[in-house]
Amino acid sequence: MIKIFSLGEEFFDAITRLDSYYEIFINPTSKELDEVSKQTEIATYEESIRFVAIKKKKELYVWSADVLHQYMLNKIDFKYGTDKYGDYLIGIIEKREGKWVMLNSNYTEMGSLIKDWDWVNKYIDISG
Repeated sequence: MIKIFSLGEEFFDAITRLDSYYEIFINPTSKELDEVSKQTEIATYEESIRFVAIKKKKELYVWSADVLHQYMLNKIDFKYGTDKYGDYLIGIIEKREGKWVMLNSNYTEMGSLIKDWDWVNKYIDISG
């Protein structure tokens, strides 16, 4: 018997910006990450993806790098956290050697914070 389970992935929403259509996913599958990366046409990071991970909800939102974080954060009605270590992780990922890895984020040094964000590694590699 094969067990199949969901990591909670789902299509969240989409926007049209500058005559282009962009999808937003929550807790995406690898296939969904590949689809989103193909939507990137004009950003500096070709075929890269922007993301925000929300610690308290354990939700990872992803979208094309063509759409700036601030625009999309307004779309998902994101509220910035106020705790000392941050309630959120914002950054850009890129596919390297078949694996989605974080290029940069709002944390310049993850260090001991990795344990707080370990759940994100189900979707993308943030361990650097």
